[in-house]
Amino acid sequence: MNKTLRWKITLMVVAILFSGISLLPSFGVKVPEWWTKYLSPGSLKLGLDLQGGMHLVLRVDLDKAIENALEFAANDLEETLREKDIAVVRTESDDPHVIRYTLPNTNALATVKQLIQDDFPNLNIKVQAEEGSFPRITLRLSDERIQMIRKNAVNQALEIIRNRIDQFGVAEPVIVRQGEDEIVVQLPGVKDPERAMKLIGRTAQLEFKM
Repeated sequence: MNKTLRWKITLMVVAILFSGISLLPSFGVKVPEWWTKYLSPGSLKLGLDLQGGMHLVLRVDLDKAIENALEFAANDLEETLREKDIAVVRTESDDPHVIRYTLPNTNALATVKQLIQDDFPNLNIKVQAEEGSFPRITLRLSDERIQMIRKNAVNQALEIIRNRIDQFGVAEPVIVRQGEDEIVVQLPGVKDPERAMKLIGRTAQLEFKM
């Protein structure tokens, strides 16, 4: 056996021994503190299939997100009208994606329409003005705004979940989008469903599907 071959075999044996020793903390074997600090700073982090944990599927309620956006816009509109001393009366609507008003001051109709067009471009307005009755205004979000909400709602929920889980120090969580409105969350080492829900929090527009 030539000298070069002996060196190669020796180096391979040393590398194998070092690799095996460096993995000792992962199997619960006690090693000196200096070894852990300098040569094996962390044990192997086992995945969900090896150490167990929670697998959650959450659904983002996109319809609720759209309803909330419409409600926020309507509240802003009502505040703006109050500042201009224009009274409107909200009436009942059987469609959660529609808000209806009655305008007692008929002469203010043109002002209201112009204000919505100028300051609330994300709202579509429909006016019903019949002789002998107060004008009725129907508001709904524009198609462009609805598409934007549907696109961004899941991404916002992903960011919220990541931030909350990071604060609790869960090792190597998996948080990914699935399909149009679902989020998959894997929490290695977390076996208590109640704790998992506390980690994620009761985020708006989220439903647990376990």
